[in-house]
Amino acid sequence: MSAHVHDGKVTDARTRLEISGTEGDLVVVSTGANGPAGIQIGELRLLGTGVPGAGAYAELPIPGRYLWASGMDSAAEGFQVAQLYARLARDLRTGARTVPDFEAGLRLHRLLDAIRLSAETGTRQSVA
Repeated sequence: MSAHVHDGKVTDARTRLEISGTEGDLVVVSTGANGPAGIQIGELRLLGTGVPGAGAYAELPIPGRYLWASGMDSAAEGFQVAQLYARLARDLRTGARTVPDFEAGLRLHRLLDAIRLSAETGTRQSVA
């Protein structure tokens, strides 16, 4: 995996996650008025090429089964947080475990700490 984290961009400030595979490319991008605010606040769009190296992205519809915050516009500020809360409520009702827990948060913060240390020292870091 390769990751590039860029913050404070003046032009076209928004979050963009790109995934390239053998059968095409996918992009998740924050759009709309809150796009520059990132994934938690901005509206998200899913784009795909369908053909490797095609270069032309088309918007892919998100199936309704992935929209858990019913009755809320996906462009609304906080929609992504509402999505997470809707899944958490479902998990509490059913006993499922579909949302990040404390351990996932801990792993993420260890990864971020390793990234910061790697940037400061110029050395590769392992994540325990």
